[in-house]
Amino acid sequence: MTLDSDWRRRRALLRRLADGQRRIGVAAATTAKAVPIAGGWTAQEMVLHLMAVEVEVFQQRLLDLT
Repeated sequence: MTLDSDWRRRRALLRRLADGQRRIGVAAATTAKAVPIAGGWTAQEMVLHLMAVEVEVFQQRLLDLT
């Protein structure tokens, strides 16, 4: 991988991260009545799951490092 391609990948990732809060807000505001793909979760269920995992799992792991 060249430095130029690595830099482009990083810039793309930073753009996605910067837009993450807005995208999560949109997904969280999606009505719970949204019909998921058969056997799947609604956008709201996915966001709530990700938030719970962040708080209960990943944040605890970070605290364990200190």
